[in-house]
Amino acid sequence: MRDRGAIAFLVISFVLVAFAVMIAALIVARDGFGTNSAAWVQAGGSVAAIAGAVWLFRGETKRRRRERRAQGEEVAWAVRFALTNAQLEARTIVLELFDKSAAKSESPRRHWQLRIDNCRNVLDVFAKRLDHIHPMLNHLASNGALLLRELEMDARNALEFIERGERPPMDMAGDIARYEGHFAQLIEQLNARMRGVVKSLDENGDMPPSQRFDVWKIPDG
Repeated sequence: MRDRGAIAFLVISFVLVAFAVMIAALIVARDGFGTNSAAWVQAGGSVAAIAGAVWLFRGETKRRRRERRAQGEEVAWAVRFALTNAQLEARTIVLELFDKSAAKSESPRRHWQLRIDNCRNVLDVFAKRLDHIHPMLNHLASNGALLLRELEMDARNALEFIERGERPPMDMAGDIARYEGHFAQLIEQLNARMRGVVKSLDENGDMPPSQRFDVWKIPDG
């Protein structure tokens, strides 16, 4: 459907060139090769040159769109990886939290802080980017960074018990255990929305369907 314009352009260009060549041939057959026939041949050549230039420009535009889309999808995959890594680190913290020997061994404060900071730094970068394939990636990355800040505060509260040689209360441990599920929800949201983005790009020639946004149309009258 979206190639109708290109097909129509090719047909019209071919008809114009063929018409110019036909007129030139008739003039040559009747009067011989002269000024009029040369003018028609030149006109046909000009139409063919313009059509070729437009077709090359269109092909280059489509190539750039494909490249931008490929880059955008790669970044979206990177955001998903960052969220998945944050989920893994949250799970690791929970496993260490429920380890019966945690209160008897060295405090995991430094390790937990490094895990949280590394994941949050990456998600902060993605949250601030302005070239995402869709703005929902900014929101999901920002939500992931906010979750890590909340996890950091809850982990600090649990560490106060661990460093005193005590087990954290079950409700506190339960709150920390739920972060893995929170990140799983963000990952599923990203998967679902990217499926919609990919489908829309497939249907609109690697471009967002902004021309279909009725709210942006100027009302009649």
